[in-house]
Amino acid sequence: RGTLREGSVVEVWHANSLHVGTFRGRAPSPSRALLVELAAPPPPAASSAGGGGGNDGRDGAIKIDAGQLVGVWPEPPASLPSSPSEWAAVHDSAAALLADLPPPALDLRPLWT
Repeated sequence: RGTLREGSVVEVWHANSLHVGTFRGRAPSPSRALLVELAAPPPPAASSAGGGGGNDGRDGAIKIDAGQLVGVWPEPPASLPSSPSEWAAVHDSAAALLADLPPPALDLRPLWT
């Protein structure tokens, strides 16, 4: 379990889905919202679908209520992604690794039964 600090990696519930992002601090007063920069933006249709939060226009961070925090990752190693472009690179690398696996290796049904 991690402690929420600027730069912490967080899991948040936003626009009716779970997202990973970076905590950027508190919104300016008088707001009590938290600012989170999502690793990948929600689809345009989802951004108006509810779930709280909004965009304050500052560096792509969205405003969320503390109740939308699902988890805070432990103190990250220096190599952990901290921007959307770094997360995109991790996504691309993981997708390339998965693409190299044979289809039977991707079938998780035996693990669940």
